[in-house]
Amino acid sequence: MLTPQVTINQNLKGITKGLTASVMAFTTRDAFFSVSRRYNPFYYQAFTAGGQTS
Repeated sequence: MLTPQVTINQNLKGITKGLTASVMAFTTRDAFFSVSRRYNPFYYQAFTAGGQTS
């Protein structure tokens, strides 16, 4: 899980002496990934000329 946070502070003394602004923001990021794999094995059987397995 990722939770980035940003804080911005700005001094606004050009507008009014002692004026400041502060902004804080954060977000949450979740990621989920799933893989399911199966293997169905097959086996060889030998058949004779009469159709019987050996």
